[in-house]
Amino acid sequence: MGIQIANLLKNKAAIYGASATNKTFRNAFLEAVNSVVDDINARLGISLDEVTSTDTDVDIDAAGARVVFIQGIDVYIADTGVWTIKDPAKASRNYERSLGQLWQSYTRGIFVSPGLGNTITEA
Repeated sequence: MGIQIANLLKNKAAIYGASATNKTFRNAFLEAVNSVVDDINARLGISLDEVTSTDTDVDIDAAGARVVFIQGIDVYIADTGVWTIKDPAKASRNYERSLGQLWQSYTRGIFVSPGLGNTITEA
């Protein structure tokens, strides 16, 4: 199960006091989602698809991915200057930390298999 964009939109709209159907908010939200997708693609070296609709899921199941989306969307929506968050600098630091943790979780999932241990061998 990936990240459900429609549910994330509803939650974020409620937090920001906006309507999930407000075109300005939806556009800012989708831009923020795609900025997070770009960050994840760059950090993890994967190719998540651009999100063009809220009626879709982002296909990533790595532990911590939802937290990264929640935090990243706040950072990028705050960058628009239309909606604000309490402490943008702290939010940005938390987002960067979560991206790093996602990378660790993702790479651990690739190289460590349950029951097999670490699949990387030293020469």
